[in-house]
Amino acid sequence: MIPMPKRPLAIAMAGSLLMALVAPVVGAQNPSSSVGGTSMREQRAKRLAELGKAVDDKKPVEQAPARYP
Repeated sequence: MIPMPKRPLAIAMAGSLLMALVAPVVGAQNPSSSVGGTSMREQRAKRLAELGKAVDDKKPVEQAPARYP
């Protein structure tokens, strides 16, 4: 026969304490992703593109001519 634990309340309390300590760690495994699997940076870029305020990196940067020889 399997011996029954003599203190079920203590075991239940220890188990719930363990779950309370482990749950936040498990939930924080991937901090860079949010709901839907996109990062905050990708979400921000998408919002800016929708508003027409996206920074376009494809445009060449014009160099100012040198003023001093």
